[in-house]
Amino acid sequence: MIGAAATYAYEYAAGVKIDGDRGNAGETSVLSDRRSRLQLAVPGAALALHVLAVIQHVAPAFQAYKGQRYVAIDHRGLEVEVLFDDANGNHAGAPALRQVVAGENGEMASMLTIEPRSFVLHQLYLANQPGRDDFERYRAACLARLVMAMVQDRIEAPGPAGETTKAQGKSWLANSMNISA
Repeated sequence: MIGAAATYAYEYAAGVKIDGDRGNAGETSVLSDRRSRLQLAVPGAALALHVLAVIQHVAPAFQAYKGQRYVAIDHRGLEVEVLFDDANGNHAGAPALRQVVAGENGEMASMLTIEPRSFVLHQLYLANQPGRDDFERYRAACLARLVMAMVQDRIEAPGPAGETTKAQGKSWLANSMNISA
């Protein structure tokens, strides 16, 4: 899993809860699509189409979105985008982070995403692409700063064999970090 939804895993790894501050609407909106948009990274276009086909088989409400080959959306506005090496800067081969997270219903799940430092580098890459929409560049820069702050303050580097990332210290709210774009 990549994109803003990956921040759920980083929250759990860091032992923090990102709590949007009403007075900080810009950064709160950066994370607003975590509940309605899921981005998955796979190693190739053929596998991307296969993943979308599986999603559509399991949940037929997901249909191709506006002729976009690798995006499906359901009637509630939930969006799934499958990215592959050619489209996502080859971060499908980035180091992985597997993190146990809890859903809103309290059920636990294992979440697989890219390691937070790789996420930061990818977001910085996206923030510096001159052809991208200004809001998307801003959003990527905000995500990079947010996750980098968690890495610097709360997440230990993985061990030599890529062991699980560990959290440090007590929990804090992200809005107490005073991150600004």
